[in-house]
Amino acid sequence: TNELENEKEENYKLIQDQRQVINDTKSKIEILKQSLQQSNQFKNQLSTVINSVIPSERIISIDMGNYNNQSDKYVISITYYFKDVWLADNYLQVMSDASDIFKVVFPTNSRIYQVQTTVKEKYSDDYGNTQERYLARTSMNRETYSKINWEGFESSKLSNIANVNFYGDSIYKDLKDLEDK
Repeated sequence: TNELENEKEENYKLIQDQRQVINDTKSKIEILKQSLQQSNQFKNQLSTVINSVIPSERIISIDMGNYNNQSDKYVISITYYFKDVWLADNYLQVMSDASDIFKVVFPTNSRIYQVQTTVKEKYSDDYGNTQERYLARTSMNRETYSKINWEGFESSKLSNIANVNFYGDSIYKDLKDLEDK
């Protein structure tokens, strides 16, 4: 009888331990669900503010990650298609788009540390096939964003205060390359 009582008590403890593991797992799953829901809400909020600048049909992706593996700092990366065929003076439009994106994205969350844009173009090659190429990349961190008086800021000066890189055939790229020498 003592053996049965001891076995019963051990089984009861095992069941209690298993219940605790199940309850802990349920709690962790609930926390993950809430986190995912908050992440989706945040991404939807980002999409809304970005769509106020760049129409959704031109947006390729909106990605979010951690800055240098710091969970309290986000990097937002936006990739989109340029609106028209790339012309030599369209660098001004790219800088205007980037400035507008920076201006609306940073205020959505104080944990956003850096915003990056990548601009692509669709074009037809000599054989009539649709291709893509990179046109420009920009990035700005929160410190730079905070210094800007957005009411008086001219987007044509963005390359003086943020990372702006143009690729391919661009008069602006050629001029910047000469300026940098």
